[in-house]
Amino acid sequence: MRVAYGTFDLVLVFLSYLISVCGSYTALVFARESQRAKQEERLALIVWAGVVMGAVAIWSMHFVGMMALDLGMPASYEVGRTCLSMLLAIAATSVGFAVVGAVSRSGPAIVSAGVFMGLGIAAMHYTGMAALCVTAARWYDGPIVALSVAIAIAAATVALWMAFHLDRPWHLVVASLIAGFAVCGMHYTGMLALNLVPDPSLPDQLPTMLSPMVVGGGLSILSLVVLWLGHAMTRETRLETVDT
Repeated sequence: MRVAYGTFDLVLVFLSYLISVCGSYTALVFARESQRAKQEERLALIVWAGVVMGAVAIWSMHFVGMMALDLGMPASYEVGRTCLSMLLAIAATSVGFAVVGAVSRSGPAIVSAGVFMGLGIAAMHYTGMAALCVTAARWYDGPIVALSVAIAIAAATVALWMAFHLDRPWHLVVASLIAGFAVCGMHYTGMLALNLVPDPSLPDQLPTMLSPMVVGGGLSILSLVVLWLGHAMTRETRLETVDT
């Protein structure tokens, strides 16, 4: 956000990246395992990949990223739009993973699914931004918005290709680091597109009830739990491979 009075908490910025990396890693593990699973188990793993990618790697990262910015004014988040933004992220990533994982892994399919997923991620981001309530007028810089959408589409396409074409554990680590960087890049680029001008005539907003450190810490713990789950699945797969 290009607001002269706003400052970022770099600890929360780093936590937002960590959350995105952990969520991306686990989602990629689910997506990869879906290709080795039995037919009746494949769809469930693909859906889980979409849920983890959407709710953790993207939505949780977005929320912590928002909490990382101190606007210097009271702020709160509208519950309805906040929940809607999470549902948009989960739906977009689930459909993207399902198209590539269950329908076709061809180049055109990956690109088409990446465009759909990227647009869904952008919709999640700007719906989440609309949930921010502050005593300020706002407008968006069109070219920067377009750039953020392009980053979202590119990141989604690359994530889908990595999910279904890479299989070694260290490949997934590198892929999750790249995916986390791309998701954060889209988020903070989108924040740059927003301009805020304080407007005392607007009604006062209630301050956020939870402190940034409480929210950031809670979601970071969640990301570590998901990372552990992904690691456990990877280890179990390696053990099964050795046994066979």
